[in-house]
Amino acid sequence: MTRWQVQTMQGWSGCPSVTQEAGSLVAGEPFAQCLPTEATVLARGLGRSYGDVALNSRGRLWQTERMKRVLQFDRETGVVRAEAGLSLAELLEVTVPAGRLPPVLPGTSWVSLGGAVANDIHGKNHPDAGSFGCHVRRLGLWRSDGGVVACSPAVHPELFRATIGGLGLTGLILWVELATIPLVSDRLVCDVQTVATFDDLLRRLCAGDHGAFRVAWLDGSASARDFGRGLVMRADFCSQPNRLTWSPSRGHLLAGFPVPKLWASDRGTRLLNRLYRWRWWLDRRRRRHFSEFLFPLESWLDMRRLYRDDQVFVQFQCVVPPENAPALAALVLQARQKGHMPRLVTLKVFGGRPAPGLLSFPMAGVTLALDLPNFGADTVRLYRTMAAMVAAWGGRLYPAKDCFAQGKGFFDTQPHFEAFCGLVDPRFGSDLWSRLQQAAPEGAGLEPV
Repeated sequence: MTRWQVQTMQGWSGCPSVTQEAGSLVAGEPFAQCLPTEATVLARGLGRSYGDVALNSRGRLWQTERMKRVLQFDRETGVVRAEAGLSLAELLEVTVPAGRLPPVLPGTSWVSLGGAVANDIHGKNHPDAGSFGCHVRRLGLWRSDGGVVACSPAVHPELFRATIGGLGLTGLILWVELATIPLVSDRLVCDVQTVATFDDLLRRLCAGDHGAFRVAWLDGSASARDFGRGLVMRADFCSQPNRLTWSPSRGHLLAGFPVPKLWASDRGTRLLNRLYRWRWWLDRRRRRHFSEFLFPLESWLDMRRLYRDDQVFVQFQCVVPPENAPALAALVLQARQKGHMPRLVTLKVFGGRPAPGLLSFPMAGVTLALDLPNFGADTVRLYRTMAAMVAAWGGRLYPAKDCFAQGKGFFDTQPHFEAFCGLVDPRFGSDLWSRLQQAAPEGAGLEPV
C-alpha cells in the first residue's frame, strides 16, 4: 500500500513551493483505497513542469516514478506500450537501439510518458510532427467512478481527447501506447544562422524550405541598438545509416562546481548570452548526436543554477497566431522595461496540424518562452500584464509553465473548455486548476495590473 509522507514539493523552477502529502504508486495497487475521504488527488511524474500544474497542496500527490515498465514493444511496427511513469530517456534506451524514435521530443528527456500526455508536449519539429498526442494510440486510465478504462480515438473518444493535454485532471494515466518512427541515424546535420533583427529571425524561423527541427534563440540582454540579435538553428537527421546509440544524461557535468554570483546578475546574463551565441556560431555545421540538439542543457549545466540560491525563477510561454508573431518582441521589451532581464529566450513554430486534446496548448503560430527572475509581487504584475497582451493578440498560455494567471479567462481561447469540464474526474484536482477556477474580481482575470 502507498505510504504517505508530508513533503515539500515544487515546480521545476522552484516556484511555487508547497508542503503536502505525497506517496509513490505501484501498478496494480487498489487506487480507490488510496483516495482521501474529502480532498482530491493528482498524479505527478518527474516534476519537470515549471508552475503549479503538478502540485496539489489541498490534497495528495500520487507519484508515478515506480510505474515504469515497458509492457510491449513491436519492433516491426514501432508501437510501444509502457507505464505512465517511464521517462522518455528510459524509453529511448529501448527504442533507439531498435531503430525507432518517438516522433515528438521536448527540451528534456526527463519527462514521464504520463506527463507528456497530460501536457500534450511539443518539440522543435511541430510543423512536421504535430504534438505528442498526435502519436498516442491508446491510453489506460483509472477513473474514481469507473475503474480502468482503455480509451482511444475510436473507443471513449471524448475521454481520450480530454486526457491528452488534460493536465492530469481526468484520472490516473496507467499506461500509454505510442507509435514511433524509423530511425536510420542518430546524427543530425545542423545549420546555425545569425540574425540581427527580430523580423529576420521570424522570417528565417518560419521559412518551411528545410529543417525538420528548428528553434530560434534571441539575445534577451542585447542593447536597444542590437535588439533582435539571435540565432536560428535548424537540423535534419543524416540519411547515411550509422550505429544507433543512446546514453541518457544522469546529471550535469558542472553539477559539483560552484556557480559564480556574477551569473545571477544582468551583467552575467549578457556574458553568458555572448558565449552562447559564439559557441553555436563557431560550431554551426557540425554533425551531432540528436540529444545535443534536442536536449542541449542536459549535458553541462542545470539552468536553475544561473539564479541565486535565494531566488527562484518563472518561465512565461505563450503562442500567438502567425499574423501576430511580430508583436512577441513587445513581451521581451516589456520584461526589460520592468527590470526583468530574460535569462533565456527561445521561439519555435507551430504548424497547422490540429492538436488532439480538448485543452492542448499548441495551435498554428509562433511560441515564445522567457525565463525570468522572480522578484515577488513585481514579477506577478509583469506576468499578468504580459498575459493580457497575449490574450489581446488571440494567443494562449502554456499551462505547464504558468503559475500566476488568474481566472477562467486563461481558457478563453480554448473552444472545447466546457466539454473538458464535463469530463474532469471530481476526485482529481491541482493547484493550477483551483487557482484558475476561482472567481476573479471584475476587471481582473487577464487584465493588466
